[in-house]
Amino acid sequence: MFVAHATTMRNVIMRYDRLTVRSRLALAFGFVLLLLLTIGGIALTQMRGMEHTLATIIEKDWVKASRANTMNNAMRGNARLALEAVTSDDPARLTEIRRRIDDNKRVVGDAIAALEPLLYLPAGRAILADIKQQRGAWVSGLEQAMTEVAAGKREAAARIMNDEALPKLDVTLAKVAAFVELQGRAMDEAGAAAATAARRAGYWMMGIVLLALLAGAVLASLITRSLLKQLGGEQAQLDGRALERAAGLVGVLGHLGRVV
Repeated sequence: MFVAHATTMRNVIMRYDRLTVRSRLALAFGFVLLLLLTIGGIALTQMRGMEHTLATIIEKDWVKASRANTMNNAMRGNARLALEAVTSDDPARLTEIRRRIDDNKRVVGDAIAALEPLLYLPAGRAILADIKQQRGAWVSGLEQAMTEVAAGKREAAARIMNDEALPKLDVTLAKVAAFVELQGRAMDEAGAAAATAARRAGYWMMGIVLLALLAGAVLASLITRSLLKQLGGEQAQLDGRALERAAGLVGVLGHLGRVV
């Protein structure tokens, strides 16, 4: 097998030696351009992959984490408002509390609706389903407490909040925290994937650059050797012609000397 490879390389070198200088230069420049195009293609491919990863982080993962934090803040806000309603006897303030509780409920509902089409991990869908279920129990307890507040039964409202609503809220918020943690891990993994892709692209381009340098050195050596060989042959011919002319001149001078 080694002999076969050696024969093949010898044939390639012989074919290369038959090429003109113009053809060799064109071959060398064409090879360099091919390597440059390869580097550009690899860089473009890796950049598109990184762009997709970053778009996923910014347009999906980050948005999901933001929506989850919005839910967390709105539900905690409703818990504070409900506890304030239990201790307040100002009708105007109770009306304002009722309005803000309804607004927060809409905020949470909108956040859940916005999250559903963004989820692509089965774990995320499962956690969101648990959030919806636990939130329903929390909202039910909250509304029962607010109904007791509206009827003036503050002790009953406080009991419902402490025994039923707030424990359900704790479970719901724990699910929301788990969802935020999941999205954080997803963003970390996506960032790590983008960094790995960037390093891989750098290694590829570095390898191709080294290959281009090596190939350039080899081609330059071959072209230089070919030029020197051709120039050496022309010089030998010139030297031979000069010697012939010198010998002829000496002969003529000798003949002239005899004549004189």
